[in-house]
Amino acid sequence: MLNGVNKANALILARRILSGVNSYRFGTKRHRVKMKLSLAVAAHPEDTIHQAMDLVLLADQALNKAKENGGNQICSATDVRKGSYEHIDLNPDIHSLGEKLKKLTKRSNQSLAEATFAFAKTIELKDHYSGEHVERTVHYAADIAQALGLPADRVEIIKQAAMLHDLGKIGIRKEILHKNSELNPKEMAEIKRHPQIGVDIIRPIHFFQPVIPLILYHHERWDGKGYPYGLKKEEIPLGCVDCRPCGCVSSADLRPAIS
Repeated sequence: MLNGVNKANALILARRILSGVNSYRFGTKRHRVKMKLSLAVAAHPEDTIHQAMDLVLLADQALNKAKENGGNQICSATDVRKGSYEHIDLNPDIHSLGEKLKKLTKRSNQSLAEATFAFAKTIELKDHYSGEHVERTVHYAADIAQALGLPADRVEIIKQAAMLHDLGKIGIRKEILHKNSELNPKEMAEIKRHPQIGVDIIRPIHFFQPVIPLILYHHERWDGKGYPYGLKKEEIPLGCVDCRPCGCVSSADLRPAIS
């Protein structure tokens, strides 16, 4: 609560806080952890409200939106879809039930985003190179998907797949992941297991079902020289093409151990 501070200054403060957290690396020198922070700003009188509690609810909705969009960002009340927090003069019981359903839906989406992020962080703890690669891949995948004009729900699936595509590396030995020389055939065969391992990990989780093909086939190539199945051209499921170009430009895929 910032008494006497207008919305513009509250947003400036939020940006400073976010910048400060992003510039700090938590953990040890060996295992650095980048923390994500979600911030929401709602203000009176800038944001139209009917009573004091509406301001709290508005801030909560904005915070949920920031988390649903992946976190590490600021969401103001104006970012919340217009009309979603307007006062509705309905029977109190019906209105209360509607609000509870909205909250349950948002919490479900938030849980999905948080679970995806938690899985992605396990990759970074096992393989620092993959951790950095994941962040870049999510960024590029979302940009490409949006540039192609894909619907928002499809973009979200692609972002989730980008976060999780290397999850299977947690089942690969550290000696192989951190090897500085070229991998021998046996070691390369183990590396090639990581798409299937990743799929096996998330398969029991219902809300991850749409990303399974993108994870399983993300190393397939148009010329048929990819893995795990050596698919080529139209044999590769269309969804996998959405995020595959991102992997081609990452230094994490080009370091000597996996060349």
